[in-house]
Amino acid sequence: MSEAINRAIEEAQIELGAMMQRVNTLKKAINQLRAVNNESPLYPEDDTPANTVTASLKADEYYGKGLAAAVKDLLRRKGTACNAKEIYAGLQEGGFDFPETWGENKFKYLAISLSKSREDYCPVPRGKEKFYGLWEFYPEKPRVQEKKKKSTDKKHVPVYSEETSLSLGTTGTEENLQETNTPLTDATVKSIT
Repeated sequence: MSEAINRAIEEAQIELGAMMQRVNTLKKAINQLRAVNNESPLYPEDDTPANTVTASLKADEYYGKGLAAAVKDLLRRKGTACNAKEIYAGLQEGGFDFPETWGENKFKYLAISLSKSREDYCPVPRGKEKFYGLWEFYPEKPRVQEKKKKSTDKKHVPVYSEETSLSLGTTGTEENLQETNTPLTDATVKSIT
């Protein structure tokens, strides 16, 4: 029973962190509007970093999980879009086991994975830096469907030239197709049909 209670507490902390993040964002917006109106800020600058939500992370929270599942959980905990540096730090804090093949380039490969996973993560422009959020954070934003790559596997289509023609055997089935080096003429076509 205590396991269920602990999980409920964790979920409540995640929700509280997301709400606090929204409150801080709203306070900053109000202060910016007051600055436009040549008024002093109404709320003091909050020195609490946005990453305090990860304080509830266990050291092995993401150990053994796949990259997509771990990143989605981290973004849900934070309740807002994050840049690759914040996601990398959160994954490390949660004990994510990066693939050995990534070697010393873990951050680079993480950033590449995030930018290529448009189905999972919504790119959020913030200046020059890329941020990634979950699509569920932005229900009004339409998903841009990626163009499907054209298949390079083309069906073999025989090319006919004056030197090449096909003649059918007596049954007229595909198994009896034979390539000959005689020109394709009206007489050959009539004999096939």
